[in-house]
Amino acid sequence: MILQCRSAWMASAVAAAIIALPGSLAGASQARAATTQEELVRLLKEQSAELKKLKQEVDALKKQRSAPQVAAPARSAPHGGRTSDGFVSKSEGPDSFVGTLLDRFVERGTRPKSWRLPGTDIDLSVNGFAKLDFISRLKGEFNGTLDSLPTNAIAIDSRGTAPANRFHARESRIGFVATKQTDFGLANVQIEGDFFSPFFGSQLVSNRDGFSLRHAKVEIGPLLAGQFWGTFADPSTIAETLDFQGTPGYTFIRQAQIRYTHTFSKGVTLAFAAENPETSIVVNNNVAPINGINQNVTVVQTRDNNIPDFVIRGRVEDSWGHVQLGLLLRSISGENFAGGNLLPTLSIGSNPNIPPTGTGRGNGFGVAGSIHAKFNLPGLGSKESARTDFIAFQFLYGSGLGRYLQDSAGVSGEATINPITGRLELLTSYGGYVTFQHQWSENLRSNFTFSLAEYENPAYLNRNAYRGATYASGNLIWTVVKDFDLGAELQYGERINQSGRRGDVLHVQTSAKFSF
Repeated sequence: MILQCRSAWMASAVAAAIIALPGSLAGASQARAATTQEELVRLLKEQSAELKKLKQEVDALKKQRSAPQVAAPARSAPHGGRTSDGFVSKSEGPDSFVGTLLDRFVERGTRPKSWRLPGTDIDLSVNGFAKLDFISRLKGEFNGTLDSLPTNAIAIDSRGTAPANRFHARESRIGFVATKQTDFGLANVQIEGDFFSPFFGSQLVSNRDGFSLRHAKVEIGPLLAGQFWGTFADPSTIAETLDFQGTPGYTFIRQAQIRYTHTFSKGVTLAFAAENPETSIVVNNNVAPINGINQNVTVVQTRDNNIPDFVIRGRVEDSWGHVQLGLLLRSISGENFAGGNLLPTLSIGSNPNIPPTGTGRGNGFGVAGSIHAKFNLPGLGSKESARTDFIAFQFLYGSGLGRYLQDSAGVSGEATINPITGRLELLTSYGGYVTFQHQWSENLRSNFTFSLAEYENPAYLNRNAYRGATYASGNLIWTVVKDFDLGAELQYGERINQSGRRGDVLHVQTSAKFSF
């Protein structure tokens, strides 16, 4: 009886446990679900707080970028020049979290497209372009290469056209700019070069071209020292041509110099410079014709260049454009080399004791003036374009002007020696150009340019002496995407000799250029 009762009790207990089991399992499941839900809520709150923090950082960055940029302090800031919020100054790049991350790992410089060299207060940038040119000669001949159109190398009275085509990338260039703040103002160092050196390899094998220095200068406040654009020049008005040589009648010169620029007010400056002197004289000779070309004139670089060239330049600049006036003062020394191929070999001045086989000398003082100007024409261009139409021109005139006029290099000079008096006489020359740029649309523009150069040679110079040239070009340039241009250009040049004989050429040039 007792056994039966125990069995019945056990059976009841097991049945009760089985009945209660689903409820227990459900309760445990509900507890775990509640725990998971609480964890998700916590994670969502943390993510929301992080997103809110990031949004605040982005908003602060946008506010900073929209504020006007201020000059960097004269002295270096602590921690490599960073400000309290971790940025040097107005930054570039997209307003995004990616830009924020970049600023955390790469310190941006105070200038556009620059970065801070780690562990220094120096901002560095790299610039330049890669350019491919294809040039086709349609008319005329050259006494030289086809890489550009130097009007002083055009063959006189050519018997026809010598068709030629040429690919090259010699105009490509690269440069570096480094800046830092000093107690005397911003220090700016620039080094730049291209591959248009006259020393280059053979087209049969490597087509290598020599790297040549364009600029190597430092500026601190108002002072400039090094090789840079001559103070007498105005690179901001140089015509935009696909042809590397450009116009014959403008000042294209880069040379070593020391320059001081005083600023009277915004856009009004006066500069004084002492620059590298170099003189060439033109003399008659008796060299026999070479390949049918009469070699009646020799250009000789002189040995006496002991007084620098001095330049004074005034400039006024505003939203309408600018005007620049220049004055060039030069000491010219010339020599008539003896040695059989130069005639006549004369005594210079009134000294009869210099033997006929000796070297004669003479001195002169050259003065030249120039005007450069650029005027913006906002009403003519396309309203879609951020660029503005403009017209620019230059005119220069002087005695002893010589190499400051683009086309004189190698064919003319600053002076000659009178075969009758034996005295050095300065050559007077003048030149100029005018160029007009028109914006057809946001990505399409054209440049139309005309230029001339003229040398007032004395009558005693032989008939094949270079007297002058004219040049004209027109192009169409398409900016396919930012920093990438495709262009086509028609170029015409004419050379005139002392005798009045002429020669001309016609080129077509196409180019592809990517700037960085």
